[in-house]
Order: sequence, then C-alpha cells, then structure tokens
Amino acid sequence: MKPRLFIGSSSEGLKYVTYLERKLADYVDCYKWVDDAVFVPNKNTLDVLIKQAKLSDFALLVATKDDVTTNEARGLTRGTIRDNVIFEHGLFLGATSAERAFLFAQEDADLPSDFNGVSTLRFSETIGKFNHIDVVAEQLIKAIQRAEKQSELGFLPSTALAMGYFTGFVKRVCEALGRDRKILYKKEERPISGYQMKVILPANIDDDGVNAFISKYNHINGLEQADTAVLPGTQGRGYPFHFKIDPPEEGEGNPINAHIFDVPTTLGTIVEAIKLYLPTNTIGPDIDKEHLERRELRNFANVLRHYISRNAWTKGHVEVIEGVE
Repeated sequence: MKPRLFIGSSSEGLKYVTYLERKLADYVDCYKWVDDAVFVPNKNTLDVLIKQAKLSDFALLVATKDDVTTNEARGLTRGTIRDNVIFEHGLFLGATSAERAFLFAQEDADLPSDFNGVSTLRFSETIGKFNHIDVVAEQLIKAIQRAEKQSELGFLPSTALAMGYFTGFVKRVCEALGRDRKILYKKEERPISGYQMKVILPANIDDDGVNAFISKYNHINGLEQADTAVLPGTQGRGYPFHFKIDPPEEGEGNPINAHIFDVPTTLGTIVEAIKLYLPTNTIGPDIDKEHLERRELRNFANVLRHYISRNAWTKGHVEVIEGVE
C-alpha cells in the first residue's frame, strides 16, 4: 500500500501537476484536485478539501506566478500565487504536519511573509540550474520517503494504540517468559525452553471489532490458552495468551517451546475512531473508510515493529504479521 498524496494548484499550474504525478507515481498514489474522485458533484468545496485533508498522508501544493500584484507605495510589481493555493497549503499543513505538506513554488513567485525563513521547494525550468524542476522533484521524493518511515500522533489512534499494546502486553509477556522460563498451562506450571510471539493483524476489521476474527483464527490454528506464571511471594495474576506447542511431542513431559499468537483486541478502537472521524449516513462499501483502516493498520504495525526492535526481551522473539484473512 502506497501513501496517499493530494496535489493542488491553480488551473494555470496544471501542467506541473501532471509532471509531478508522473514523477511520483512509483512512490505515492496521487489524488489531483481535478480528479473525479476528489471533487464529486453536489458537494461544497471546503467540505471536500477538509475530507481530502483527513484522507491524505501527504499534500503537495503547486504555487505558480498566476497573478501580478503591484505595491504602489513601494513601486514594486511582483508575480504572485493564488490565495486558494496558500489557503489549501495551510489546511493540509494543519491536518498532516509540517513534514508532510509541501509547497512546490516557482523560484521567483512572491510568497507571503509568513514563509520568510522557511525552506520551500523552489523550482526553475532552466536546464542545468541547481534547482531545476527535476532536481527539486527528487528532493521532494526523498522528503516523502523520510517522513513515511516515521509515525506521528495524529487524529486517528493507531500510534497511541500500538504504544499501549506494546507496553501493556507484548513487553510484559515477553519479559515474564524470558525471566521465569515457565507458563501456567492447564492449571499447572510448565517449564519452557524458549518462546516466540507472532502478533496477527487482520486484513480488515469487522464493524464490531476483532473478536470474531480472534475466535476463528484460534480455532483454525488449534491454539490453546495459557498464562504467564506468577512467582511465589508476588501478588497479581499472569498475562493470558493463546499458544501452541511446536512440535507437539515437546509437551510430553519436556520443556515447552511456546509459540504464542495474539490478535490485539485494541484494534477495534480504530473502527470506532474512523466512524467519528468520517461519519456517514449510507450503508455499503466506503473506499475512503477502507483506505483509512488500511492506513491505520499499517501504521500500527510500523510503530509496533519499532518498539519491538528496541527492547531486549522482544527483539528477535516477536514478529508482526499483516494482512491475515
């Protein structure tokens, strides 16, 4: 799944939009302001822009010298960009962050003073110049690739959910198994020789969460329930999980090599958040909501992998598997 990029411009700047769409096609899914899928009939322009800001991972506003502004007091005449381009850049800047909303401006286009000191993507069409449009487009691609590797706290909850799931379950289970080397299985403590955990992320989330998926997955894969052991003299209870002994004969009086499988129940929160974030009064497939769901699942996985790789108890023991049907 490629990230989604909204491209806006004036009518006069459309030739640059077409160029950028072609240049960026391998890296992002481009949604241009002139596409039928963006501005649909009978919809208010501002509402459409707000919706696109919610759906987009990145935004690119092309600023071209479309108008001439004269400052009589200073005796200056300048080529200026359309007000709507600046407005839309600000809208997407607030929705996606400063690292994900870009202004792609002609080098001598007059920008508002708010941009003084801010590095923007200024391009020239003069061949061989340091900021030729091809060179600046490559800078844009690198900026998108850098930002795509990072996760941010956004309006939707996947980043915070992944952080909480790792801290509250994955890390604690792995630490208990690695430290105590035993589990509570069928009401008896059993020693383990090792442990591996697979975090299972479904391809899509049901409207009522992941409970049905968990039940089906555990049944198909023959998983059994166990808990981390509670050490003598300590209070509390173990952490429950589903697992299987692999190979099965290891469980016959020998230390168990525990293969743990977990589907985060917290994923159901993503669906509820999307319902509030993008409300609808229709029944049936909704490609925008499906896009947001896939984006949140992907981000959940990326954040989780980051934390797994930075903890001694989980690194090398936990794998995240995406897109399970």
